Amino acid sequence: MTVCVSLDGVLVPMKDGQRSQKREQASKDGKDKRGPAGYQEAGCGTLSFYDAQGELLSTVRMARMPEVKKATFKEMLSEELAHVLHQRPTLRLVKIADGARDNWSFLGGETLPAGVEVLDFYHAAEHLNAALAAAYGEGSPSA
Repeated sequence: MTVCVSLDGVLVPMKDGQRSQKREQASKDGKDKRGPAGYQEAGCGTLSFYDAQGELLSTVRMARMPEVKKATFKEMLSEELAHVLHQRPTLRLVKIADGARDNWSFLGGETLPAGVEVLDFYHAAEHLNAALAAAYGEGSPSA
């Protein structure tokens, strides 16, 4: 049996995100005025449980509103995983995330027990597509 822990972030528009002021300041600074002005990153993650054949049994979804480096969210996720592993210490641990440094400093750091570390499918496929496009030409049948 396996437990997979995943960590990510999603940009959410903030009610008082001061979008106009941020765009104005970006314009004054000679920066691009497009992009996520007025947004902040909320933390999100899952604990997913798989049987011996790799079939998904259940998933616990968690999220928390924005804060610096998702500190409280990471603590919540860590505590939930610790509770699960205390109850079922024989579970195999797999850690899944995109390539964001902050995610891997948490998942691969000393906070969590050792486990298999995996780049999520979407981002792995994105990198594979870029490599194939470079090798065979963007949009070619071979790519």
